[in-house]
Amino acid sequence: MRRIIIAALIGWVLVAGCQRKSFTSTDPKEMIVGQWTGTYTNPPMDNRPSEPGMEFDFHFAADGKFRMGKRKVWVDGTYQITGPKSFVLNIRSMPAGPYEIVELSSDRLVFERKLSSEGVQRTELRR
Repeated sequence: MRRIIIAALIGWVLVAGCQRKSFTSTDPKEMIVGQWTGTYTNPPMDNRPSEPGMEFDFHFAADGKFRMGKRKVWVDGTYQITGPKSFVLNIRSMPAGPYEIVELSSDRLVFERKLSSEGVQRTELRR
């Protein structure tokens, strides 16, 4: 009987330890933290069609810092959540944004920035 209880406890610990953590927060300050991968799309400008941007990685840290780039080219900066659906990036002390959060879930982040009266830059990230 004792062996059955010990085996059951070990099995429970292994299953509980291997399960993916469920994300229950709805606070964008907590949800945005982590590693993301995605692309951005530039709007049509100067009679050119919309063009997809490069794929890149984003890492948002809980302390308000972020890093974006790919392979050996990285840009560091800070970010600030300015509302339930908006945030600002500061890249090399130059603010970029504001960005509107279109979608934010545990595995998807989509935000947009209005670049001109005609276009919107759209960034789609996934975990």
